[in-house]
Amino acid sequence: MEEKERVWLAAVFAKVYVFSGLPQTEKDFLIGSMQKRNYAKGDCIVNQGDEGTSFFIIYRGKVNVLVKKFPFRKVQVGTLVPEDFFGEMSLLRNE
Repeated sequence: MEEKERVWLAAVFAKVYVFSGLPQTEKDFLIGSMQKRNYAKGDCIVNQGDEGTSFFIIYRGKVNVLVKKFPFRKVQVGTLVPEDFFGEMSLLRNE
């Protein structure tokens, strides 16, 4: 991960409530253990009902959030953009 990405992540962490009480050393540890992943348009990042195993922060692009409503139909319920995040509960449960 490049230094500019680490700086960006530190700024995002400052805005995220679940990290507000952490000492800077722990925030630095979390940032240092993060990995950058790229997804192509149409890729599925996680499926509804999957056990949470990762915390994601959108760095570039957008992520459509789809919810399964019927056996063969999904409905878009939101869009995540840079600085939005999901999966933070996997960190809180230490998974």
